[in-house]
Amino acid sequence: MPKIESVEPMAGYRLKIALDNGNVLILDLSRKLNTTRFRQLKQQAGLFGRALADGERVYWDELTELSVGELMEPALSEGADGCRRRAPPETMNEREEDRP
Repeated sequence: MPKIESVEPMAGYRLKIALDNGNVLILDLSRKLNTTRFRQLKQQAGLFGRALADGERVYWDELTELSVGELMEPALSEGADGCRRRAPPETMNEREEDRP
């Protein structure tokens, strides 16, 4: 299982997640913000923008987190909704919509 090298909050409640295998995931959490698990990311001002990574998970506080396994599930599903897998930045130009 890859490790999370970095996480960057983006507009529209998306996360740009760099993995140690060179892949970059863009994860759209906007549809999950009405769930009990992720509701506070929208309700608590500025919380989404304070996302952190420790190699094994992306987290915001002691209650709200996503494990690397959870991040990989949609990335490995073909045609996954809400997650795009991208080549490392040095192999392609970032599209303007992917910039913060």
